[in-house]
Amino acid sequence: MVDSSPQTNGLLAGSPHDNPLWLEFLLFGGAIVLAYMLGWKAHDLVWSLWLSSLLVGYSIIVVQLIRRARFRYQRQPMMLRVIQETLFTLIFFSLHFGLFHFVQGLILNQFFPLVERDDFPLAAMPVLLTAYWPFLIAAFILSRPALVMPTGQVIQRKSFNPSISYRNVIRMHFLIIALAITKTFALSPLLLYVLVYAVFFFPLERLFKKRRRRRSPRHAGS
Repeated sequence: MVDSSPQTNGLLAGSPHDNPLWLEFLLFGGAIVLAYMLGWKAHDLVWSLWLSSLLVGYSIIVVQLIRRARFRYQRQPMMLRVIQETLFTLIFFSLHFGLFHFVQGLILNQFFPLVERDDFPLAAMPVLLTAYWPFLIAAFILSRPALVMPTGQVIQRKSFNPSISYRNVIRMHFLIIALAITKTFALSPLLLYVLVYAVFFFPLERLFKKRRRRRSPRHAGS
């Protein structure tokens, strides 16, 4: 019998931060060096986080929907039904996830002006992609485990997990609030980069999983 729920480093396969630890530290340090060399300020950090949340998060949703469709087709080869369910779910999350970022982008554009209000988001996307593509690449690499399609194994239904994308949205939301607050304290740019990217790249999920695994034997023995 094939195990349909593979685990890697204590995390569900396809979960973010399921990368080698050295890679996450490399991305963390690389992002700091990049931001320092380019002289990024709070404005740049906010928009780079927003862009990565939108594109990486939506990519995860699409990939995981395809993964779930493959699983369902393996279980019950009913092509039309699988396509209908997948398209319905894709439209729902496209509207929900996209509109959330659209509204958030409009609000951010008031506090961290990027383009004219009437030109958002069409005029904003080329500007963002041109300015922040290096950080976007780092964000995609960080989320690689959630984007890689598993092969040679049964694909589990729970592989569609939109909470992965929404957890990143919540994390980004708190980071943006923190950045807005830090503007009044005039922190040094380097310290600002370290604080922001530590939250973005640091594998908090891995630490929580390790704590749960340490506690589980105690509960099992009691």
